[in-house]
Amino acid sequence: GAYWQGTDGLLWRATAHVYRRIIGRSEEGGMKDFLDRNCDIFYGSKKGDEQMTEYFELYKEYERRVEASLEEFIDSEFDPRQRHAKLDDLRRQIRRGLDDHTQSLNSAVSMLLAAADYNKFCSIMRQRASAHRRAASK
Repeated sequence: GAYWQGTDGLLWRATAHVYRRIIGRSEEGGMKDFLDRNCDIFYGSKKGDEQMTEYFELYKEYERRVEASLEEFIDSEFDPRQRHAKLDDLRRQIRRGLDDHTQSLNSAVSMLLAAADYNKFCSIMRQRASAHRRAASK
């Protein structure tokens, strides 16, 4: 929809780039191998459980990787002279989406911000750990 487009589709492209990095393998610049390698300690945990220090340490690495993928997007998309203006534009679109009460723009921004959310990270890791256990038992 038009909400993705914003100024020249920047929000959509940024979100797509970050999510491609999250699901991609390390040889593609992605995080899948990192997530798979570290998900087992989340097995059996539930939302609301006491958080282990290891969860937060892994999250900080994940957050660093998400931020690096957003920086990589900005660097790859724009001439260095435009970088700050485009980053400011992306920030404005994110702020507008947070303040906008239309479902579509708010959803687009929520999707981008969720990429680096701690609770979302823990949920992804629990799902991966369960999937690994199911695959190992077959």
